[in-house]
Amino acid sequence: MGSMIVAVEVRGRSAPEVGDELMSAHGINVRAFGGSANTLRLSPNLATPTEQIHAALDRMAGAAR
Repeated sequence: MGSMIVAVEVRGRSAPEVGDELMSAHGINVRAFGGSANTLRLSPNLATPTEQIHAALDRMAGAAR
């Protein structure tokens, strides 16, 4: 088994702030990198259904606005 890693740059907000919001509001666990990286990393494994990955990415995009 393996996994994939998706990194998303956050603009206009702090990535750690967005990460906390995703966890508290949606139960989405991401790794937030602040500072100049200001990025969220999502690391689903192969058992994660595609629909859940797409839903998480949609929520990440919405929260970063």
